[in-house]
Amino acid sequence: MKKLHFILVLAVLGLSARTGFAQEAVDLGLSVKWASCNVGASSPSDYGDYYAWGEVQVKESYSWRNYSKSNTPNVSDSDAIYGRVDPADLTEYNGSDGKTRLDYSDDVARQKWGKKWRIPTAEEWYELKENCTWTWTEISSGRGGFVVTSNKNGNSIFLPAAGMWMGDFLSGEGSVVGFYWTSSLDTDNPIYAMEFSFFPGGALGWHVNVPGYIDTGEESRCYGHSIRPVTE
Repeated sequence: MKKLHFILVLAVLGLSARTGFAQEAVDLGLSVKWASCNVGASSPSDYGDYYAWGEVQVKESYSWRNYSKSNTPNVSDSDAIYGRVDPADLTEYNGSDGKTRLDYSDDVARQKWGKKWRIPTAEEWYELKENCTWTWTEISSGRGGFVVTSNKNGNSIFLPAAGMWMGDFLSGEGSVVGFYWTSSLDTDNPIYAMEFSFFPGGALGWHVNVPGYIDTGEESRCYGHSIRPVTE
């Protein structure tokens, strides 16, 4: 069983040696096909680039002060990274413009990879969660991610745990936490968008026996997350 799993991991991580991995669509037997790597990645195990929700450019800092879809340049130091902002300060996807999902002009997968690709919705991430087996795999010391294997046809993708940008620091890089944007707005509070995040469980910093999780949730739109595209 261990040998079979090792071969599976090598197959997933070796895609870049055989094909144009950056735009390879993997059929998992679901409603959409999933890309084999993140936007900006050089291989399936590479982290790739980080983007604020609805932005299409990489930045050196990710906070409300420089978020392109808000008018918050004078927000306090703490609120710039950790605090709430007033939804009235949002210039788009603000609860009053009727937008609950990213326009293609604000979808970095579409803008970077072309017209057939896009960021998955929260529902599509949930479908991936519910219809696949998730196997935590350590690629190298301090670097890992999940091999996600379809329960429908046995095909797999790899999702690296790349952490996320908060302000001007990368939190969780090289650890066991992954954060990926969906294209879905949090309609209960539009300062948030829906993310998909995971942690395999175990010790994390001073915590002991932290329960694992693989789920969708809400997060501040200004933070920098990984992007894993899908296509029809």
